[in-house]
Amino acid sequence: MAEIERLQLNKTGWISGLVILLASLAVFLAVGTGGLGEQTAKESWETLGIVVGVLFVHEMGHYLAMRVFRYRNVRMFFIPGFGAAVSGQGYEAPDGRR
Repeated sequence: MAEIERLQLNKTGWISGLVILLASLAVFLAVGTGGLGEQTAKESWETLGIVVGVLFVHEMGHYLAMRVFRYRNVRMFFIPGFGAAVSGQGYEAPDGRR
């Protein structure tokens, strides 16, 4: 039981989460600019900016909800060619009981 509690209380720093977000965003942008077809460079960057903005706002909602419900190690990241996601670890029962 002590080992499980130690794992549950283990937290990662916010810097590592920021590094993951920025690195995944860079790869997402690199892959995204090559796959937008016949658009000019300006149009492709505009389209990619809109997509990234919408994904960021959407996933930020998930991020904030997970923080409100006390998830640990919450991280947001972009998945090139797919979208974005948020992950974290929740240790309480879904209805809030312990």
